[in-house]
Amino acid sequence: MDSDVQKMQGNNMLSFGYSSKGNYKNLPQRHGDTEEIRRNGERKRNGGAKKLFFIAFSPSLHLLPFSLVFFVFLCASVSLWLIMSFPLVVTGDEGKDAEAPIELVFVKGGCFKMGDIAGDGENDERPVHEVCVDDFYIGKYEVTRGEFEKFFSETGYTTDAQKMGCFGKVGYKWRKRMDFSWEKVDFPQTDRHPAVCISYNDTQEFIKWLNKKLVVSEANPSDGKYRLPTEAEWEYAARSGGKAEKWAGTSIESELSDYAWYDKNSGGKTHPVGQKKPNVLGLYDMSGNVWEWVEDWYEVDYYDRSPKNNPLNTSPSHAKSMRSGPWSVPVHAVRVFYRGSDIPYSICDGLGFRIAKTP
Repeated sequence: MDSDVQKMQGNNMLSFGYSSKGNYKNLPQRHGDTEEIRRNGERKRNGGAKKLFFIAFSPSLHLLPFSLVFFVFLCASVSLWLIMSFPLVVTGDEGKDAEAPIELVFVKGGCFKMGDIAGDGENDERPVHEVCVDDFYIGKYEVTRGEFEKFFSETGYTTDAQKMGCFGKVGYKWRKRMDFSWEKVDFPQTDRHPAVCISYNDTQEFIKWLNKKLVVSEANPSDGKYRLPTEAEWEYAARSGGKAEKWAGTSIESELSDYAWYDKNSGGKTHPVGQKKPNVLGLYDMSGNVWEWVEDWYEVDYYDRSPKNNPLNTSPSHAKSMRSGPWSVPVHAVRVFYRGSDIPYSICDGLGFRIAKTP
C-alpha cells in the first residue's frame, strides 16, 4: 500500500470503489468506512432577465397585411426562442412543466418489494420488505461537471477534495492526489461527465445553493426543495417504479453493457451522462458510471426495522449510504439492490451524486 494512502484521517479503510461490506478484499484500500461497519457486513436565472421588445406597427392600411404577417412571424420566433432557452423538468406521467436548473423526471409514487429480490445479494440487502414512497422528482442524469462548475463559480466554495485531495486510479494503482478534485482527475472530462471527487458534505452545499435559486410559484407555494434521494426512492426509481429489475433497465446480464458503465466496458474512466440506454422511467446511469450519494445514514441491518412508508434512516452512524456503483466495479456491484456506504467526507474519482426534489 502506498504511503500516501496510509496517511489518512483516522484508521478507517475501505475497498476503493466498493462498499463497506469488504467483498473485494484483494483490491487496494482507501479511507472510508469504519471497522464497525465492516464488521456489520456502504440557477434568479443568471444572465440578464430575458427582455421582449415590442414593435409599434404603422396604422397605415396599406401596411396592415405586411404588419400582420410580420407580427405572426415575430411571435412564433419569440415563442420558439423561449422554449429553447428554458430548461424544463421532464415530468413523466404527470405532464407538468416547470423551470429547473437541473433536468428532473417525475416519479409517481407506489409500493414495491425493496431489497435483494434476485436472491444473490448481500446481508444488508435483506430482508426483502414492502416499502411505499410518495411522488417525487429525481435527476434524469447524475449531476455533471458543468453543473457543478456553475455552483463553484458562483459561490467560491472549496470542496473537501480541494482541501484534502482525492483518491483516483493512476496507472494501475489507486492513489490519493492533492491535485485531484471535481476539476481534474487522471482521465479526460467534459462538462457532460458526472462530477466526481464529491463528498456528501459537498452535496449539501450544492443543494443549499440550488435551493436559493428555487422560485416558489404563487400557484404552488408549497413547492418542495431540492435534496438527495432516499435509499428507497433511489431503488424504486432505478427499478423503473419498483419493477423486478436486477439492473437499471434490465434483468439480463448480457444486456447490461447497453445500460451501464462498469469494469468490463468503462475503459477505466467515467463517461458523459446519457450515453447508455435509460430505464423505463427515462433515467440514465442508475447502474454504474459513478457512486451516487443518498440521504440515509447507513446501517447494515436497517432493513430489519425499516418503516413501510417513506423510510429514511436519520440515525447518525459512521457512514452515509451510496447507490449505483462506479465505473470500476464488477457486475454484482451495479445491481439496483447493492448498498454502498462511506464516511461523509469521503472522496474518489468514482463518487458523485444525483438530485431529487419533493413535489
